[in-house]
Amino acid sequence: MVPVYNVEEYVSKCIRSILQQTFKNYELIVVNDGSTDDSLGKLQQFSDNRLKIIDQKNKGLSGARNTGIKHAVGKYITFIDSDDWISNDYLEVMINCAKKYNADIVSIKECIVDNENKYHYKNRKFRIFKQNAADALFGFFDTNYAWGKLIKRDIMTKYSIQFPEGRNYEDIGTMYKIYDHANIVVLSNRANYFYSVREGSITFNREIKDIEDKIFFIRRMNNYTLRTNTYDYWDLYVLVKIFSAISDTYKVDNITSKQRRKYIRILYSLAKKHKLRLRYFAVTDCISRAFLVRFKLAHLALSIKYRGR
Repeated sequence: MVPVYNVEEYVSKCIRSILQQTFKNYELIVVNDGSTDDSLGKLQQFSDNRLKIIDQKNKGLSGARNTGIKHAVGKYITFIDSDDWISNDYLEVMINCAKKYNADIVSIKECIVDNENKYHYKNRKFRIFKQNAADALFGFFDTNYAWGKLIKRDIMTKYSIQFPEGRNYEDIGTMYKIYDHANIVVLSNRANYFYSVREGSITFNREIKDIEDKIFFIRRMNNYTLRTNTYDYWDLYVLVKIFSAISDTYKVDNITSKQRRKYIRILYSLAKKHKLRLRYFAVTDCISRAFLVRFKLAHLALSIKYRGR
């Protein structure tokens, strides 16, 4: 399933990579989410009976994905962003893994393609999670992104899991629910998904809305009833999300000190529910992957780094 919005420069490469799959038995659902450029025209140039184009008014990434889920009929669903592309054996690798291990979720490695068109492959061991399978995500063995994964569709339909519309970082508010209902998760060591880094992505440009949306999702996590209370890494998972939101308060240009203190107080109150079973946790993207002792020390290091902002 591919959500499309104003990506006329990239979408043809994405669709072409999907239609060239070695695995042939699939339906390609593309949702044009109210694009104002020629994205729809680019899509209409393709002629393939597996391709289904849905044109709708703009609902955002979550709304486009939810439309795709609604129209999907296959046993599995995989999400591919319209400015990314996949290898020709992407589906074959994941379908074979799903069948061999009876997996509910199969996740492959991504290859990061930077603005200079350089390829950065990540190392990852092949792993199978059978007991407490969601720890694959909660323990950060797997990524939080929706793309690059093959998911049994009935997990989403049976438990009415949808992507939250009108919010940034929608994967944060969705993927933990999907993994919580998985019995077997397979992490492949194959790099079959090519993730394109583009300027203007919300990954790099922080706004106050990003902080508020993360707080919204963390509150939902705190109120969420897990399928089991035996997960090893759930508290770690939520605390890292909280720390990520705290770090965002230092990366927004138009935030006042008063606003920052307000958000940090809220986030600290949300953290009280979670007792970290491990003494250390990794802090990425902020302190050069340093390992910091305890939550407050991590925040102290962050505040020193961004002193004066």
